[in-house]
Amino acid sequence: MEQNGFKVYGYRWIMLVVFMFIAAMNQLLWITFASITGDAAKYYRVSDLRIAILSLSFMLVYIVVSIPASWVIDTYGIRVAVGIGAALTGLFGLL
Repeated sequence: MEQNGFKVYGYRWIMLVVFMFIAAMNQLLWITFASITGDAAKYYRVSDLRIAILSLSFMLVYIVVSIPASWVIDTYGIRVAVGIGAALTGLFGLL
């Protein structure tokens, strides 16, 4: 059997769980108001469409942010990029 030069670490499973948690939090923030659109619209005295626009804005922001995120991944690596993404998700989640 040929050696391919890769070394496999058990730590990769921890990183996978952390990445999955960050992705889940991102999606949770994305669809926060989807299940309570009517109640949120009444509380904030806006139309249902304005609440729906919050969810739709995620897709537009994704397009805009994907280019600088790709640059960060290429320049600094996936570990740093995921760390920055996690920090920004936490920061904007608190707002």
